Amino acid sequence: MAKARLPWVLLTVSLALNLFFAGGAIYTKLTAEQWTSESEQRLEVVVERLELSADRRAGLEALRERVQMRMASLRGGWRESRKEMLAELARPELDRARVKELMQRGMTARAALFEELLVDLHAYLGTLSDAQRRSFLEMAEERGFMRDLFGPGRRRR
Repeated sequence: MAKARLPWVLLTVSLALNLFFAGGAIYTKLTAEQWTSESEQRLEVVVERLELSADRRAGLEALRERVQMRMASLRGGWRESRKEMLAELARPELDRARVKELMQRGMTARAALFEELLVDLHAYLGTLSDAQRRSFLEMAEERGFMRDLFGPGRRRR
């Protein structure tokens, strides 16, 4: 009798796993579009609030694209460092000096990236009027503003 139930149990488990997989794929597709649209909406809010001219809007969009490319580059570097850190974990004895070196390299790369971003952002803000600059900086005080504006777009938690 137990042997007769086994195919049904396996079929049920298989169907459940397939449903979860399909649901996850659909969820990922839907939220990716939402994240992008929220990022685009944030850009539109900034453009409207600052009353940016076409050339200043183009400058902001170009800045945004550069930031996104640099962030993607940083993520790529992090993936490599992560692989190296995992390789360290696989060793019988942890080389703390190597781990520290890997962490320091990541922090240095991140600090250099943010320095470049601040220089670029400062140059862009220099093209704005005093009122526009003040307004931008007020918006920038809002939690998540920079990430939402310059990031690939993510929902807040």
